[in-house]
Amino acid sequence: GQDNDLTATDFTGSGFQGYADSAYIIDPRGEKIGRVAMGGNSDTVHLSITGMGCACVQNWERVRHGVTTIGARITRCDVAFDDYQGRHDFHPRDLHERVRMGDLVVRAPGAGKPPGTRFVDDHDTGKGCTFYAGQKGNKELCIYEKGRQLGDPESTWVRVEVRFFGKHGEIPPRILTEPLPFLRAAYNVCEAVPGDVCDRI
Repeated sequence: GQDNDLTATDFTGSGFQGYADSAYIIDPRGEKIGRVAMGGNSDTVHLSITGMGCACVQNWERVRHGVTTIGARITRCDVAFDDYQGRHDFHPRDLHERVRMGDLVVRAPGAGKPPGTRFVDDHDTGKGCTFYAGQKGNKELCIYEKGRQLGDPESTWVRVEVRFFGKHGEIPPRILTEPLPFLRAAYNVCEAVPGDVCDRI
């Protein structure tokens, strides 16, 4: 096989996401980068790919075309911007303080009250803080100190991530090839994501 070949395990007999049976998708290094499940749920098939799995995809246009052609439904898609140098206004503790002081209201587009926010403090352990808005199952903003989460207590790397869920609406396949507009439009604080960054899922 080629260097980028993916393989799958045999079906394990264990359920996943409400399906009766599942198998793991394995990358060339032997890492589990996704899962496929079947059995039940109106005879549908479920495919889940991790962030590492997304890095294995060489042609997102082809994926988008395939999703559209077979009428697949995207039920969750996470889109992120990595501020490696901490140059933008995305520090979780600062956002939390601004919300607490009433200087910032986190809003999503459209009518309705602002989403709830919460803050997970690392209490100066160097493990990284996280700021959340919204909720799982609908749309959730998660801004966290990614470098510290990965073990570097001095890191300035902050990740701005929006998790889109298809429970209450359709996630368009266009998000696979044009994620940046979806990220920037998800919440008012995401508008600070530069508009000229490389589009990457």
